[in-house]
Amino acid sequence: MPWPAPEQVSHARWKFLTWCADADIPEVRTLPATVDSWWPEFAALIDTGHSNAKSEGINRDQARCPQRVRVPQR
Repeated sequence: MPWPAPEQVSHARWKFLTWCADADIPEVRTLPATVDSWWPEFAALIDTGHSNAKSEGINRDQARCPQRVRVPQR
């Protein structure tokens, strides 16, 4: 499936942010700030078709497992 044109992405983003701003749910009203802070990563995905989600997931899993194999000191 081809990626949408930048104009389509911009319009969809605007519609989403407007919908959030009009919502009566406090959590939804704060969502645009989160989306804006992550927008460079979203834009990179849209531009390139690649993300770092796999490596982020591996990093998260490693952080959850603090037991590491330690080599005994002599």
